[in-house]
Amino acid sequence: MTYLTTWLKDQHPEATPDDLTEAERLWHEAMRGIEFRGPFDTAKRILNGSLRHQSIPDLPPLDQAQLAPVMVDMTGSGDLRQNWWRSRTRTMGEALTEGAWIASFDVNGFYPSAADIDLGTGDPVLTESATLPIGWQKRPGWVQLAADATTAPYGLADRLTAGLWVPVPLAVYLEQIRALPAVKASLIWPEARRWLRTHVSMFREARAVLKDLEADNLGARMAHRAVKATNTRLFGGALRSEKHNNTLTLRVDWAAMIESTAEARMYRALDKVDQGAARVIAKHVDAAWFEVASPEVVPPGLVVSDQYGKFKPVGCAQVTPRMVEAHRVGRWKTIYDELEKAEGRK
Repeated sequence: MTYLTTWLKDQHPEATPDDLTEAERLWHEAMRGIEFRGPFDTAKRILNGSLRHQSIPDLPPLDQAQLAPVMVDMTGSGDLRQNWWRSRTRTMGEALTEGAWIASFDVNGFYPSAADIDLGTGDPVLTESATLPIGWQKRPGWVQLAADATTAPYGLADRLTAGLWVPVPLAVYLEQIRALPAVKASLIWPEARRWLRTHVSMFREARAVLKDLEADNLGARMAHRAVKATNTRLFGGALRSEKHNNTLTLRVDWAAMIESTAEARMYRALDKVDQGAARVIAKHVDAAWFEVASPEVVPPGLVVSDQYGKFKPVGCAQVTPRMVEAHRVGRWKTIYDELEKAEGRK
């Protein structure tokens, strides 16, 4: 029994032997013959070019010590890196309305959709100055805040405190909405390149092929699930895993740029929503929660599409007194659990 068969059986216990055979065939066709050995291990081997996709053989080494100024934020604040706030339901202002609905929408390919960006090449330059380098907005890196943010939306102001190193993609968003406070230092890569374009293209092509087939084909849906799981672990895990990746592609800076690019794009999309008709009450990684009048309401201004980086509806749950109280005291997991139940995931 192959790794892929074992993994697919665990994910789809209802699958028949024919379904599993079809899923294996479609995986190999869509992924150009790559052997599946679990989502993370497959992602790591693809990333490091141990298979036929040699796109980064000339990657220069990075002196990890150069990241020392920012590493405390990257390794010690997991909720800041991915969720940006923990007590997020408490930061969204007005109380929930009993009898209204909470609608959940996820971003398609949250990290993968943001991976085809310029990533640092060579050595970064540390500048301890309130004046940022010319063109910093178009380079990977971080800026260090000299003061607390006070006007940032979506609960960000609670987390953006003086001394924090903020990834450039998020800092650019804050600058655009005039919420970036004064800065006191920067760590910027003067040179950059789209190192992961080959990988992004390969997964996009695979997902497009399987998406076209999966409506009436369980095998295609299963293969698509394996592709998505591998895709997510490549861009959202293998780049920063010191435990599992000891190669030149251990690039926590690349991971931070991809993650913060995805975050910033999501905030820009939420900025376009009519908050009077669909109030954003929370955000959790790639999911946004809205209070709406009925489960049929799509937040006005939210782009819902199958495309990478756009939103898809996930589920809806009616607001109960228990959820109103959970929101009031910031017990976000209660609301998350109710959404999971409504979505059939719990």
